[in-house]
Amino acid sequence: MRTSVQPWMRPTGLATVLTAVLLGVAACTPSREANDPSPTKPPSAARADLFMHSVETGDGVLGWQQLCPELQKNVSREALKVEANAQKAAQVGNIRRIRYDLVGTRPLKPAGQVRFYLLTADLNDGSEAFRSYVLRVQLDGCVYDVQSVDIH
Repeated sequence: MRTSVQPWMRPTGLATVLTAVLLGVAACTPSREANDPSPTKPPSAARADLFMHSVETGDGVLGWQQLCPELQKNVSREALKVEANAQKAAQVGNIRRIRYDLVGTRPLKPAGQVRFYLLTADLNDGSEAFRSYVLRVQLDGCVYDVQSVDIH
């Protein structure tokens, strides 16, 4: 993940903490969908959208609640809360508004879904800053992988 020099996107916050943990956990933790060869229905989008809402609002507890149990074991609720608060503090005076948009979705085989989001920050100087998010979700909708990249 690349980090921006924008003060509001300093390398703290939900995505940075999760990316570091996920790189280690995803490589060694099989997901339930890998063990279930018969997809039954599309995953629930609500939890991925709630995760992005947590990034937008700086609510680390809400973000943590959307993670799959395997990740919750490796990332404490308190750690995400602290990081989200640090992110909000970095945004003060720099940002007028933050919003996210769902750009698209793709099914994952044998089950699950990948969801693409764009986070846009309207800065006080009149410019914008962007960060893309890719979330992978299991059939039950829990988020098991988060990747983000600043767009320059």
